[in-house]
Amino acid sequence: MTFSMAISLTLAMLAIEPDRSSRELVRAAEQARVTLIQTLAPKVVCVFPRGGRAGGGSGVLIDADGYGLTNYHVVAALGGGREGEGGRYLPQGVEPGRGGSVLMPLEVLGIDPAGDVAMFRLKGEGPFTFAPLGDSDALRVGDETLAMGNPFLLAEDFRPTVTLGIVSGLHRYLSGVRRTLIYTDCIQTDTSINPGNSGGPLFNMRGEIVGINGRIGAEERSRVNVGVGYAISSNQIRRFLPGLRAGLETQHATLGATAFDRQPRLVLIDQILRTSDAYRAGLRVGDRVLAFNGRPIHSANQLMNWVGSYPARWPVELSVQREDKTHALRFRLESLPLPRRERPPPDVPPEEARQLPQPLEGTNDRANIREVRRVLKRARAAVGPADVLDGLSGWTVTYQRTSARDGRETKAESRELRPADVALDANAIALQPAEIEALARWCVMFPPRRARSSQWRVTGGDEVAGRIAVVIERRGDEGLTIEMAFDDETARLLYVSFTDPVTGKLLRFEYGDFRTVGGLSLPHLRTMYVEHDRFAEDRVQEYRIADGAAQPSL
Repeated sequence: MTFSMAISLTLAMLAIEPDRSSRELVRAAEQARVTLIQTLAPKVVCVFPRGGRAGGGSGVLIDADGYGLTNYHVVAALGGGREGEGGRYLPQGVEPGRGGSVLMPLEVLGIDPAGDVAMFRLKGEGPFTFAPLGDSDALRVGDETLAMGNPFLLAEDFRPTVTLGIVSGLHRYLSGVRRTLIYTDCIQTDTSINPGNSGGPLFNMRGEIVGINGRIGAEERSRVNVGVGYAISSNQIRRFLPGLRAGLETQHATLGATAFDRQPRLVLIDQILRTSDAYRAGLRVGDRVLAFNGRPIHSANQLMNWVGSYPARWPVELSVQREDKTHALRFRLESLPLPRRERPPPDVPPEEARQLPQPLEGTNDRANIREVRRVLKRARAAVGPADVLDGLSGWTVTYQRTSARDGRETKAESRELRPADVALDANAIALQPAEIEALARWCVMFPPRRARSSQWRVTGGDEVAGRIAVVIERRGDEGLTIEMAFDDETARLLYVSFTDPVTGKLLRFEYGDFRTVGGLSLPHLRTMYVEHDRFAEDRVQEYRIADGAAQPSL
């Protein structure tokens, strides 16, 4: 039972038993909170350097495979590269075969130096107990929160310290050091956060992770919290998860333009790069900024604060006003340069230099190829059961195509047979675009047994129709590069993209409206783009699978 459920229950009981004492109601709420904390504690990790407990921080597990989140400045201080140890206290029965104080090897996967986030993986047999990511945009000032972690390394048996407080502010901005540790659109809380809490979770009272704790306001000459702590929002982190899980060094975004406040609530664009996507989409100097991704903009700082919480090349919508007309501009954000790698200058005091993150950098190639295999395995399972897929020989599809240019509708039919070899080899470059797209889809249903790192790679994340996607790039020896994006939650194929070998134009096929046909989850909507412009839309009317019998869509 969650804390909020307990409150609802006690209020209902109060309506039935108006003479019940308020003390009993308080005790019921208190017990619900204690139960929630007991449930969450095994999901919190004490992060240590390998072979020792001098220093370290905190973390939290976010899935059953042992993947977890912490701060970049925590893993940068581990020493010895991308290896460390994670300690947890597990009551008996929480995880099979484990109990008590458990210390396990830890591998650092992806890093986000600018946003002060990192992902790790505990090396051990799963399943692991974990906490889900919540919706940080749903937070309100005054909402209660729990912080859990290992402040001052007090948890010798790995039982986390727990503090309770409220959300004190939202959408805060904290500048960083040498383009690292920049907190954009972050959460301010009075929940006590101290050294050692870094990387630990900020929970709402439903037991969901709404932030990763990282910075505090401290008294001068002191590292003790004075009631002002900051957490990186879960919704910002969620956009970076595909890259972090794949061992990448992720980059944050910039608009490709700058803005200033002409007067209160009047934000104007004053400079713009002509090479930026924003300029190509129509953004111009003098435009008044009204909203960014649906959020009203009242100041230039507010705009840049929100832009900085997105990954590089993320698709966004900017609403602007020009000559009394409103324009909705859709484009991709630019890449903010990665942090500089120089060591602290010699005039920096040693105590201050030790607090700066060390230059842990680059990608974890082992993590990347592991993620490629994981995504392709999940994507195949998302289409249908193995026995149904293995018996699949092909299908005929009847669909109605609508032209984006003139709205003309035509009925068409296409037949696809399962290729004898789904490898995208040197012959693929001679195929027609429709054949390349079909071959890519078959490759999802019948992925290669061994995904070579020289050909397959996770390149990061994307957003498609409001869904966060993980993007895999397949680079062939023949020069044909294909991008495939998969829903990060359902693993469904969301798009296939490549450059036409003949025309040199970028083609993209997006999929939607998935329905069950003959035991398979198949798209009934395909939208085609040429150089980012909508070309046509196909609406499937019928699939005829294998023996030619029409299969109903469920």
